[in-house]
Amino acid sequence: MQKQPPHLLTEAQFDALVAHSRWRGGFAFGGNVYDADARWPLGGGRVRYLRVEPFAGIHALYCEFDVGSDMQVTLAPRDDVLASFFLDGCLSGSTVGTGQDDLEFRPCHTMVRMPNRAGGYAIRIPGAQRHRFVQIRFERPRLLEWLRTTGAGLSQRTTRLLGEERPLVLCNAAWSAATGAALRELSAWNSDDAAFAPRFMARSVELMTLLSREFESLLEGARSRPPSRTPGAGRVQAARRLIDASPGEAWSVDALARRLAWNATSLQGAFRRDTGLSVHRYVKAQRLALAQRLLRSTRLPIADVAAECGWSCAGRFAQAFQQHAGVAPAAFRRGDGPP
Repeated sequence: MQKQPPHLLTEAQFDALVAHSRWRGGFAFGGNVYDADARWPLGGGRVRYLRVEPFAGIHALYCEFDVGSDMQVTLAPRDDVLASFFLDGCLSGSTVGTGQDDLEFRPCHTMVRMPNRAGGYAIRIPGAQRHRFVQIRFERPRLLEWLRTTGAGLSQRTTRLLGEERPLVLCNAAWSAATGAALRELSAWNSDDAAFAPRFMARSVELMTLLSREFESLLEGARSRPPSRTPGAGRVQAARRLIDASPGEAWSVDALARRLAWNATSLQGAFRRDTGLSVHRYVKAQRLALAQRLLRSTRLPIADVAAECGWSCAGRFAQAFQQHAGVAPAAFRRGDGPP
């Protein structure tokens, strides 16, 4: 079965869907808090979205996506600098107007992007898998202020980069030990807990301070070239196209390697680097995404859905689906599930 195209959303449309679906309520303690927990209407699933503003012109965001269908969100052009810390997932994206797929998100790494006031950025979010990340967004003048206030030394290169008008993306600098410790603690908290928002507010200020101290080394450790230039990226994209076109096939690393005339070990390593997932986990995610689409859009018996998606045992399919979606396949088809 052919893979469905992603839902295309502007940033305003995305915000409207989240706010309309379920508003958890906001509060203020030294800054504004936007706290939403949405049952995703496009393909099912859930979005957890928390935005705090500890200081004027500086935002911290926690985003958690576990949605049933692929989507692409186009971020409006802004004069801001964004640092993203990735906890889980395999997002990608592009700088609008350049034709470059230059946004590459890897767990345990940071990406910094400069303003693209001409066109903004487009973020691709694959469905049927979990994505979590923390972002610190600075209005550009505020970032310079913040770096000077916190005593960060600014090299001529950094000052020049922050003043440039061209879009620039610096991908995948490894976290420092201090930043990693702060993010691991945040990652261990339950985002459904009422205490998560104030905890995140406090942790966001710590992350901002760490970011200012490490900004120079972060820029030095990042790269500014499209991920398509990394070794094996073209073959990984070919492997993903094969899986996406027919998730129910009996894909394995060896089977894909034979199709691509490549070494299985090299394929697995490149696949993990490019997607953050093993081949097995990626195949499973695509099968679950197909299952969600079939349950919602057809009246096929559940056993037939299981077979179409690559499960020979309907019981094992039901177990995997409930673990992923939080409800049994029949309940998902009825529209039941967690809010």
